Amino acid sequence: EGFAVIIDKMMAISPENRYQNGEEFLKAIRNCYKYDKRYLSMHRKESILYLVALCGVVIGFLFVGFGIYRVNKENNQIYYDYITQAQYYMDNANYENAYSLIQQAKLFDAERADAYVKEIQLLYVTGNYEDCILEGDEYIQAPPFDVISDTDYVLLANICYIVGNAYFDLSDM
Repeated sequence: EGFAVIIDKMMAISPENRYQNGEEFLKAIRNCYKYDKRYLSMHRKESILYLVALCGVVIGFLFVGFGIYRVNKENNQIYYDYITQAQYYMDNANYENAYSLIQQAKLFDAERADAYVKEIQLLYVTGNYEDCILEGDEYIQAPPFDVISDTDYVLLANICYIVGNAYFDLSDM
């Protein structure tokens, strides 16, 4: 079929519809298979398969991205559940359970400041001013948590404030 297309073009009535030089003719002969219907059909199928594969890769990336988002969201929920429950126990003077939940939160994600602030608050509320000062100074000098965002700086400032109160209350004794 491809060769028939070349012959038809060579026999065109109008000279401008024919091959204009030998190079153009040679190129057509070398690529005559591209005029074959089977080749065109195969080429179309390859293009469709390529697009399907590309769509599959894009969908795969979307699923991975969504999965990462969901895991992060669930981890945030678990972490803040620990913090919320610890605050509840602190408010109800159940300090052992509060301490346990704070430690679980620190183990779950040691790079967040919230659990460390709650720990310092717990030490202060229970009257352990020396431990509050020791732990707080350690956290202030070399934070074991990430201090990146403005919120992290506020939480670090809260630790400083609580430690300052512990120093003040200790001096009153």
